[in-house]
Parts: sequence; C-alpha cells; structure tokens
Amino acid sequence: MAGQYKTNIWGNRRRIRKLKEFHTLIDCYYRNLVRDWDGTLCESTQAIQARSAANDILDEIHGYLCQADVNPVGYCTPPPAIGGYAKHVDVIYNVFRIHKYDMPHVEVLDMVERAIGIYKRDYLGAWIRTFSPFHWLNELIAFVAGIPFNLLVSAGVNRSKVESNTLARLVKGTFFFLGALITYIGGVLAIADKLGYLGQVKAYIRALLR
Repeated sequence: MAGQYKTNIWGNRRRIRKLKEFHTLIDCYYRNLVRDWDGTLCESTQAIQARSAANDILDEIHGYLCQADVNPVGYCTPPPAIGGYAKHVDVIYNVFRIHKYDMPHVEVLDMVERAIGIYKRDYLGAWIRTFSPFHWLNELIAFVAGIPFNLLVSAGVNRSKVESNTLARLVKGTFFFLGALITYIGGVLAIADKLGYLGQVKAYIRALLR
C-alpha cells in the first residue's frame, strides 16, 4: 500500500479531513485522562467519547498512513516497574495503550501530521488526476486487485497480516504492474492518435505479435 496516496481530489480531501479528525480525537483522549487515588490513569467521560469516535475510523486512518508511506510502527520499551522486552508496536492499532510503553502520544500525532502534510502537498496533483481517464483506469485495477484482500478481511483475517504477506504483495504488485503497463500503452496510443500515427503504431504492434 505504500506510496498509494496519489488519489483524486475527493479522496485527497477525505484523507486530510479524517486525519485531522483523528488527530483531534487522540489529543482530546489523552488530555482528558485523569489519575486515580493510586496514580493509575483512568478515562473520563470525555476520554471515553473520544476513544469511541476514534475507534470508528481506526482502520481507515491506519490505511491512510500506510498509503502515504508513513510507517505506523514505533519502538516501545516497557517501564522498568512492568518489565519485559522492548519491541516494535503498531502505534495506531495500540494508540490507547502506548502510554503503558512509556511512549508519549505526541509521537502518534507527529505521524498523523506527516501524513496530512503529504496529502496537502499532493493537492494540485489530485485535481489533475480527477480529470485523467488513466487515473480512473488505475483505480479500477486497484479495486479488482484488492477484492481478494477485502474478502479475507471480511472473513476475519487481520488486514495488516494479509498485506504484509510476501505472496499477497507479489499478487497485488503484479496487478498494479499490469495496470501501469496498460496505462502506458494507452498513453502512447492516445499521443499517436493526436499526431496522426495511430495506424502505423497499430500496424507495428500487429507485426510484433505475429
């Protein structure tokens, strides 16, 4: 999924809006945690509401970060009082537990802000792609390539495990390669048609296929 942030204008706007919404909710959640009499962090009513709203869009946000090539995995070290081994943790899926690993929630906010910046810088490109037929062809190919993954996720398989599987990535990469090839050939044919050489190009292709 990495590097697939180049969407149309509607997709670009939605990603920016949802990422900002998630940023606000996570900040609200951690600002409204309160300490119990023994120092334990507890959720206030506001924190519970923010957590519920953030959970509704958690999978969507995780996908947007991966598409923008922002790695949602952080290196966490458990506090000495708890003990355990340091390990890599997906901080988006564990966003409500990262304080237990002594990781400040601002690191999650930083990741979200990076993704927002990437989508903002692509705003003009998103406008251009909105009116490009080749972009919509790629979208169709991406949709078809994603059908097996979506079926597995619907069956209860973890999306991140599916998309990190080598064979699955190879299959999906093949679909995208074919899509890029079709787009390239379509572009060449369109240019040849505009220049009046379409007949010659078709004849050349037929000769190659014989």
